[in-house]
Amino acid sequence: LAAVLAAAFLTACDDPRTDPVPVPAPADTPLLAELRFDPDAPRRVSAHRGGPEPGYPENCLATFEHVLTYGDVFIECDVRRTADGGLVFMHDDELDRTTDGHGRVSTSTMAELAKLRLRDDEGAATSYPIPTVDEVLEWSRGKAWLMLDIKEGVSPSDVVPAVRRARAEDRVVVILYTVGDLKRYLEAAPDLAYSVSTRSPKDVQAVLATGADPRRLIAFIGAGKFDKRVPVLLHEHGIRTIFGTFGQLDQRAETEGAGVYDEVLEAGIDVLATDSVPPAVEAARNFGRTPAAAGH
Repeated sequence: LAAVLAAAFLTACDDPRTDPVPVPAPADTPLLAELRFDPDAPRRVSAHRGGPEPGYPENCLATFEHVLTYGDVFIECDVRRTADGGLVFMHDDELDRTTDGHGRVSTSTMAELAKLRLRDDEGAATSYPIPTVDEVLEWSRGKAWLMLDIKEGVSPSDVVPAVRRARAEDRVVVILYTVGDLKRYLEAAPDLAYSVSTRSPKDVQAVLATGADPRRLIAFIGAGKFDKRVPVLLHEHGIRTIFGTFGQLDQRAETEGAGVYDEVLEAGIDVLATDSVPPAVEAARNFGRTPAAAGH
């Protein structure tokens, strides 16, 4: 992954401009190749909230670095807007659960948030600061694919310029929850890649009716359970699927092993969005391989 992203970056560096203007969308990039459905393509993993573990908080740059040691994974992270218009990574608007601070992201300034430090999922204090979107987009260059989960109060006019400034079009997928959100983002940036909630055949048709380029789409089809007709329809249009395994399935994987994911992979899931990255990576890596090959 690092090699293909680095090659894409070196090509982009030929453009001397530094202002955040739209970059012509190439016909293909390593990211678009990952999003395109191919029955023979390897299954993938999306690290939910960046893949937190003890000592590694959610939505933390050090955690993003750590999760890449497990393999080539998408890093899913949550974008919130500060009182002074900055963008940071934080799942909750409330600061209390994941930081040593109090109050809300939406009523705090960037300078105030910079003083805080993150807590891990067990509440233990760490030395890690709240990462800004700008610094993570820059960090990801030549290194990682990001899935930006856009939280309430964050608009296309916030997200798109940040992606443009970082020349991150080739490494970012913007997560959206409604067709209306997709339409708004398509007006602002039809060349970006989008993940859209698509839980029924009706949803599939609604997404396709927006005119979005299917090559730039991936579909989140649910968590816990999904309509098995949906992957079939999406695959017919070349669109890969994401399924949320967080909760019961991830808990089973921790005790029973990676094989618990095989059923959903066999049912047409292309990307496992998970809180349990190591077993999910193992399942994705071994899926479709013979038992002898999977053991190597």
